[in-house]
Amino acid sequence: MDVRSGSSATAAHGIRHNEITSDKVIESPSCLYGKISKKTVISQLTKLPEYGYVLETSLRDRLLEPVWRHLEVNRKAVWSEFDPDGSDPNEPDEPTLEQRWLMKGAVYDQSHSDIGISCQKKAVTESMSCKEGSLILPDIDKIPVNTPFAIYNKSNEKPITVLGKQSSNSLSMTLKPDDGTIIQAIKKKNSPIQWETVSNYQSKTRNSPANPILVEIPTKEEKIERKKLKDSGKSKEHPYKGEPFLTPTMVQDLAAEATALPKPDFYKHKTTSPDPFQKLLTGKTEKKILDNGKRVVTTNLIVQSSSCEHMIHLRLIRDDGNNIFIYMHETLGPDNEIALNINDGVMSAIAGLYGNYNIYLLKPGFQLQKDASCCSQFALESMLTFHETSDLDEWIIKTAKDADALIHLPTGRRKDKEASEPQIKDDKFYISADKMHVQLLKSNQNRDLLRGNKKTHKLPTGTDKAEGKPYIAEEITDAQLDTVVDNETGQTLREHYQKHTVSVPDENNAGRLSDINLFATGLRYKNILKWEKLHKEKIHQARIKRKTESVSTREKTKKHKPSTYNESLNHLREVLAAKPELPKDKLLTMAAQTITEKSEALDEKEKQISQLQTLSKTKEEEWQRKFDVRVLEASRVEQKFKDMSARAEQQRKEIADLNKRVAELTLEVNQKNSVLKKIHELSR
Repeated sequence: MDVRSGSSATAAHGIRHNEITSDKVIESPSCLYGKISKKTVISQLTKLPEYGYVLETSLRDRLLEPVWRHLEVNRKAVWSEFDPDGSDPNEPDEPTLEQRWLMKGAVYDQSHSDIGISCQKKAVTESMSCKEGSLILPDIDKIPVNTPFAIYNKSNEKPITVLGKQSSNSLSMTLKPDDGTIIQAIKKKNSPIQWETVSNYQSKTRNSPANPILVEIPTKEEKIERKKLKDSGKSKEHPYKGEPFLTPTMVQDLAAEATALPKPDFYKHKTTSPDPFQKLLTGKTEKKILDNGKRVVTTNLIVQSSSCEHMIHLRLIRDDGNNIFIYMHETLGPDNEIALNINDGVMSAIAGLYGNYNIYLLKPGFQLQKDASCCSQFALESMLTFHETSDLDEWIIKTAKDADALIHLPTGRRKDKEASEPQIKDDKFYISADKMHVQLLKSNQNRDLLRGNKKTHKLPTGTDKAEGKPYIAEEITDAQLDTVVDNETGQTLREHYQKHTVSVPDENNAGRLSDINLFATGLRYKNILKWEKLHKEKIHQARIKRKTESVSTREKTKKHKPSTYNESLNHLREVLAAKPELPKDKLLTMAAQTITEKSEALDEKEKQISQLQTLSKTKEEEWQRKFDVRVLEASRVEQKFKDMSARAEQQRKEIADLNKRVAELTLEVNQKNSVLKKIHELSR
């Protein structure tokens, strides 16, 4: 099966930078394909390196400038795997990229239960041994010099001891829980080989922006310049921009606009209530009649992880046979820790709600997503696909029943192995790639599913049935690739992949190209810019409505103006009653003069009212602009206050530690003085 893009695909999207506008992206997202490259970026959540597919920075900043403030999502605090950057992420002397890769390898090392080890040379890690809370390093003469390796204490309770020997003295250091270090053997001139600590890192609570998750690695010069700007109080508004994702609000608004249905519900474990799951039982959801004539009730949920780093679409279906079917469009793969945590949150939410129903669970048994910024776009696309594809709900029901994918609700979290872990780890809950509905494969970025390169994915274990049992993510078949996915154009899945799979430059390997399906990436930018237009139009319509209501209110409260002619006649009657002997022509002249004077006075009043209305309109718009600016300034001040509070708390901890150390040193000095005093007395 040939789904490669070739050089023509890249050339087809060679469009000038200045020709790419927001409207152009909304009309044809593929215009961005030629401006995307693969590079190493840094996760703001873990400060660890990741591979990302990144749009050219200047183009991205220009396109997203109007919408950027809506993309920023800030959390009060997150628990990081670790933070190697210290208290100031703008410091230029932070860990190098090589050191970050070593840190990442140690944090995620699974070879030992509580100790993680990482080194570019496998022989170095294999020469180390773990024993009763200690890591024993090999003889320093057997370690290649200038070869750093990372060690990480994965335990959150017990410290570990690192022991090593050298010719002059021994190495002994203690790593607290969730602390790590990078060390190496060095050889200095006229000195024996000795150990050197290269860098330390630790886990801690800190404020962290959630969007974008992935940011480009600034150069040392850029970091120095940012530090100067920060010290002078002229820090840039968005110093760390990166690849943004669609926020939950954007996904909800875009889904409602595309389907003409109410906004889908949002659920975030431990943050929102499980009420969205309750809605499936109340009948306040979409009712459908399937092609087979059966009636079902369906609803969509947007589910986000507690740390905002991932988002999925959840499809819930309830039939008349006391069955509930749950489809999780999980894109990170079956053994991803974030995916498993989301699974836990969903299971916790439905526990106690669906106890009287037969619960079926299905999710992809393979990885769909390689671009770490596209999860919310995958979720939105899945939601729209269920709306547009009439047989998808029926396919979910049939697939779940054929696999007998029944679950038992867990009584605890996944960490409680006896309670919940055994219930959801069987491979019957996972759909293999060769069985997947083709409409849900359009954004697939996993090239391993397209080549003759099967990979074995080991599912998380927890039961005797699943213990050590491999799960094979089969290839996408020719039958699937030749299935039409666009009824308007007759385009097949194979042709869809050929159109959107592009060879992008790999900035980590000069001269090399990396093939990636950019369909979801292009749609992500399209939908961000589309939402911005919808948002502007919504604000515009709201302002028009407010002005219309204001004018209508003024019209209702305006006093009825008396007729000019009636006033003149009344005046004439009063004159006639007082002086009936006046001639008729004089009376007519007086009447005409009175009418003219009254008309001119009314014209002047109407002119003044018109001027006041224009001035009021101008003032209202000016006040609205000032209000928007003040709200933005207040948001920035609030964020600065939070940052300062976090720094103050850190400083208080450091001062407390220093005071404690001073007390210890004082006690030690007193003890030594006491000993010296006794010695002095004995000597006399």
